[in-house]
Amino acid sequence: MLRQYAEEALESSGQAASVRDAHRIHFAAYTDRWSHALRDDQLNALDHLDHEYDNMVRAFEAAIKIATPEAIRPFTEVWNYFTIRGYLEDGARLLDASIEALGGADSVELARVLTARAEIYGYSYDRTNQAHAALRAIEMFRRLAAEQYAPLALINYLNSALRGDLEAECAVCEEAYELAERAADTWMMTIIANRYSHTLYALGRQDEARSWINRARRLGHPNDLFTLSHTYNHIAHLAQADGDVEVARHWFEMALDASQRIGIRERVIWSEYGLFVLALQTGHIDSAKHYAAEMLRTSRYMGMLPLELTSLAASAMAYTADGDLAKAADYLNLARPFDIDGHIDKHVRLRAGGAFLLRAELPEQAARLLTIVRIEPIFNQLLLVEQRMIDSELDQCRHLLGDARYEEIAEAARRKSLDELEAELHAILDSPSFHPPSTLPD
Repeated sequence: MLRQYAEEALESSGQAASVRDAHRIHFAAYTDRWSHALRDDQLNALDHLDHEYDNMVRAFEAAIKIATPEAIRPFTEVWNYFTIRGYLEDGARLLDASIEALGGADSVELARVLTARAEIYGYSYDRTNQAHAALRAIEMFRRLAAEQYAPLALINYLNSALRGDLEAECAVCEEAYELAERAADTWMMTIIANRYSHTLYALGRQDEARSWINRARRLGHPNDLFTLSHTYNHIAHLAQADGDVEVARHWFEMALDASQRIGIRERVIWSEYGLFVLALQTGHIDSAKHYAAEMLRTSRYMGMLPLELTSLAASAMAYTADGDLAKAADYLNLARPFDIDGHIDKHVRLRAGGAFLLRAELPEQAARLLTIVRIEPIFNQLLLVEQRMIDSELDQCRHLLGDARYEEIAEAARRKSLDELEAELHAILDSPSFHPPSTLPD
């Protein structure tokens, strides 16, 4: 009511246009300043942007109405705030309106807005549109000879269209890093070094992965907790792969603390997932169940279905390891309806289902599921420790079945689709004769 009254009074004064313009100019500069400060003064910047969120959004909307690159320019970095805070709907709405307002004519601002939109698509797990927006941005930067702004678009294209093509990922990381280094963009160099380390890790080039993650740690600003949380997580993964449990736990906990301090729940979940895998690896099953439950609670609160699916699969694996197959089956059934990225969804369910069937003393069925999980390209994106756990489960299947029968089953599984194997898992879970016990002897 007060705002409505003030606006009516402003209109009647005849000064509405000049006041609104002054408001837009002031909060455009404010947004520009604090959006950039997210790189090196993150907690302070978040406080400022939180405090003036409504004014920032109104100023952004006013700039969109003007529909010029100059008006929209101060808002091209605010995507970082939207992703940290999880305000993806507001971010998507404002960026889509900006793209429409700029009308498709080449400009650095439009290319940067397209890059920002690709980021939001990425956080929404919409890989198709992420790739499309990123590619438009890359091509526009090249036409404008403004490739110093292209590295983030290149990384978005890598994370969508090239995801899993590890050699192509390497080439894009090297190109993006060279561009960022040439532009002296340390923040971007940190992000790329982090991402490159992940790809090298997936390729099994561990020494190079360590070199690049250490570079990211050196380059990263101590007040950029968002990026640091990612760096710490990956340092933990490398330590975990080396079997250094205590070092891995330290860095996962550092990542969890950084994520909690800035309130980014998605990163909290990934840190908890690292601690979950660590607990499962070392036989601390109660801790594994705890972290899986925390992941599920947070993912449901956020409404992020891909993370909820991962959390349900983690819960199924934790209860499988505990021998409570009835509870594990409940979680596998809860994971059934998810249809986010069909290929990845099925992989997640088959991986948890394979462990479940092995513990349920169904090694033939387990071998079929785990064989497919092992040869799928997405396998390369798993933590190295998870890869070793799957290989260990397949070794158990081989031991129980014998070499000849195991190879026969594995060869037959390679000819099956993910849908066929999921149908096999569901048929077992739905069978009236299948009664998984609540506890199993060790």
